[in-house]
Amino acid sequence: MMRIGVLIPHRSNSSGLIKAIQSVGKYPVFVVLDGVKRPSFLDPEIVSIESPGLGFAGAVNIGLASMQIREFTHILVMNDDAILAPGSIRVLMKAFGEGVGAVGPKIVEGEQINFGYFVSKWGRIRPLIRPGVAHALSGACMLIPSWVRFDPYYSHGIEDLDLCLRLSAMNLEIVCAPDAVCHHEGGGTLFMNDPMRQRASVFGQLHLFRGKWPAIILLNCLQILREKGSTRRYKAVFAALSDYREGRRPPVGKSRI
Repeated sequence: MMRIGVLIPHRSNSSGLIKAIQSVGKYPVFVVLDGVKRPSFLDPEIVSIESPGLGFAGAVNIGLASMQIREFTHILVMNDDAILAPGSIRVLMKAFGEGVGAVGPKIVEGEQINFGYFVSKWGRIRPLIRPGVAHALSGACMLIPSWVRFDPYYSHGIEDLDLCLRLSAMNLEIVCAPDAVCHHEGGGTLFMNDPMRQRASVFGQLHLFRGKWPAIILLNCLQILREKGSTRRYKAVFAALSDYREGRRPPVGKSRI
């Protein structure tokens, strides 16, 4: 029998956290406080778990372990800037059949819609803009078994892709249930144009596609060029390469680049 709970890692987006909790309805909610104190607005029934500022992957792992001990079989991991449409959790649970490793909803970010990701072997990550076979799902909202764990070496981003690829390697199916909808604000922890976000993302790609750094650096520089990004973002790309080569995990937080 499936026993499901909701896990939300939280660092700074208080207004988003309130909306995220309200959107899940009756399901039990656990909040991982990643280097921050428990907000006064949290309902007493909501369980808070402390994390020493590890970033998304490490904080979620602490929460998963705590919820597994409490005998939850499946955990809906949500960002604190994600809002579920009514009935979405029931849709996700229904899609989680035998042989499934992870289920995610359709992710709506402004005018963009994401049905998961295509991940090539040489370093390209492409969001799916229509339903299809997804190699990975967005960690903004993902239903997973309580026994799985993210790779804590990731700083901010790509850990969701890594998890899905590892589940696929175990012959478990990755499923996007498009009738479930999650609205994702994005940039709740790091702003979209923050060079530290770029640095963490590139570092994550380098960690995921070990040895494919020329293609990853080129793809990211081309993306910045298309978006007319700042020179600080280019510096962040090469800072990530330096991090990776020296075995140094980028810090979690706003950029000083």
